[in-house]
Amino acid sequence: MKCPTAETSQRTINSTGLSIRTNNLLTPSFLVKSPMGESKTRPTYFCRNCENPLALGEDLISKKFVGASGPAFMFSHAMNVVVGPKIGRKLITGSYVVADVTCSKCGETLGWKYVETFDLKQRYKEGMFVIEKLKLTKNY
Repeated sequence: MKCPTAETSQRTINSTGLSIRTNNLLTPSFLVKSPMGESKTRPTYFCRNCENPLALGEDLISKKFVGASGPAFMFSHAMNVVVGPKIGRKLITGSYVVADVTCSKCGETLGWKYVETFDLKQRYKEGMFVIEKLKLTKNY
């Protein structure tokens, strides 16, 4: 059995930059070569209140979401968060079952997690985390 870094078919950076394969070997997705050849590291996102790490730059899906306090980011994964009970909520794009997300260290409400959607076009959101920009800081 081959390990994940063993030879595989070549892939290039997709439109979101989430998967990279070079010379048939897996390159860490947080390390991207810029056009000038130098390395560029993606940021880690932290709770603005207590600096608890919440998400990795490689898990950032979109910056085009809106939360209660304004702009919000969608992440495929989040860490050091507490996911609350499921509740039905009417959002801009329709009705969803969501769970509020809070920081595990300070208890600050950060955003929500999409649990279920009833619109097939919005199904990609299920399991994703939306964290408000004002609740985050980032560090490279």
